[in-house]
Amino acid sequence: KELTELFEAYYEAYGAGDLSALEKVAYPMSDNEKSYVGVFSQYIEDYQNIEYYSKSGLSKDEYFVSVYYEVKFYGVETYAPGMEFFYVQKDVDGNYYINNLYCSFNFARVEQEMDPEIYAAVVRYEQQEDVIELLQETQDKFDEAVEKDEALSTMSTETIPNAMKQWLQ
Repeated sequence: KELTELFEAYYEAYGAGDLSALEKVAYPMSDNEKSYVGVFSQYIEDYQNIEYYSKSGLSKDEYFVSVYYEVKFYGVETYAPGMEFFYVQKDVDGNYYINNLYCSFNFARVEQEMDPEIYAAVVRYEQQEDVIELLQETQDKFDEAVEKDEALSTMSTETIPNAMKQWLQ
């Protein structure tokens, strides 16, 4: 229940570009990532069908989590399937939070230093057959959705990539 609530709060805040709410459930977050969320969230209308797959993490009350979602972009009818990885831990008050050091943004850009042990464990998790299978199923659903909806294809191959190129500059 707690993890479900955590991811619902995360995607609600992310989709709305509500950095204040987002930072309550996912931290630390670099200034660059905050800027990225601000740009990307402008295209998001809604998230639905948020489901997660989890395995125990390195310590008690820690989890490797793959979250499946479907995102609706403004001006596009079809929801786009997607999947993100998260490392979830408990804070000093006993509440679950997303350790954002291990999010896809920081993994790709390495703006913030990661614990080598957790980093290696995340890499091993993502190389497991069942996790690879989940990613492939999600990719297949995404490819099918893009094939059926030209607006989604344009959004995912032109509109958002062009916006991200501008953001990088």
